[in-house]
Amino acid sequence: MQASAPGQPADNTVIGDSPTWQALFERARRGEVIPPPFADIKITDPERVVTLAQRWRAAVDVPDATLPDLRQTMRGEAERATFVRAWPGQSARELLVQMCGQCHNGRSDPSLSKRNFDVFGLDDLSAAQRDLIVDRLRRPAEDRYRMPPTFLRALTDDEVALVERFLSDDR
Repeated sequence: MQASAPGQPADNTVIGDSPTWQALFERARRGEVIPPPFADIKITDPERVVTLAQRWRAAVDVPDATLPDLRQTMRGEAERATFVRAWPGQSARELLVQMCGQCHNGRSDPSLSKRNFDVFGLDDLSAAQRDLIVDRLRRPAEDRYRMPPTFLRALTDDEVALVERFLSDDR
């Protein structure tokens, strides 16, 4: 590391800073672009890496075991900066833009079913469309129709409830 990036601090827990990345990140938060890769090379938490490595070793000897998700090694800042997790304190509308806008943005092929939900047209959704969104958010993690897909994003139960209340409000 020191040879390839001598400007990096020896302490791997110090987060770097990049004005260019921050500008791209803000655009991604608004749903204008896909999230950029994290600004810092240090995206993992050293303690989480050790814990997950132990779980991984234990799982490989068990037939049909579910292997741990490598995203569990990510630092909290990296989870949010890469949109695996939402930033705390967001409104339901902001959550939907941040967590769904990369795919559901009205710019995809009109023949694709994801085009039926445009996160930038929330005020124009029918009751049936809002119900479908809530249904997709509530599905089990292993369900292929779960939204957001668990391999990309994760909403907490509280965040799902916030979005559900927002979408069930009379418009």
